[in-house]
Amino acid sequence: MLEYRRLIEFTSRIHTYLLCLLLFFSLCYILSFFISLSLSFASFSFFLSTVLIYLMLLLSLWILFSSIHISLMSSVVVYKPFLMSILRLAGALFLDAAVTFFHALSGPVSLCF
Repeated sequence: MLEYRRLIEFTSRIHTYLLCLLLFFSLCYILSFFISLSLSFASFSFFLSTVLIYLMLLLSLWILFSSIHISLMSSVVVYKPFLMSILRLAGALFLDAAVTFFHALSGPVSLCF
């Protein structure tokens, strides 16, 4: 069970790094409306932020179910990765809502590279 808890902690760190990547690409896409960036880079930023939000959703579900599973199977309650995963997912969903809002404002934009 100790290895399983270490795996959950390591996955939680990866989840944090993915949130940082999502923040970077979301800000690149949002800033493309205010500063001059190429259209292909803005489209690429939107595409990567969309891929990262789905990846973060799947990874957070894995962390949540694994934390519940290990808490039920052992006497140790793993609450920190559980709560932090929920907070990171809320932040990621907020960033996704901001990117979707700006994407809806921009009108039909081709996502071809």
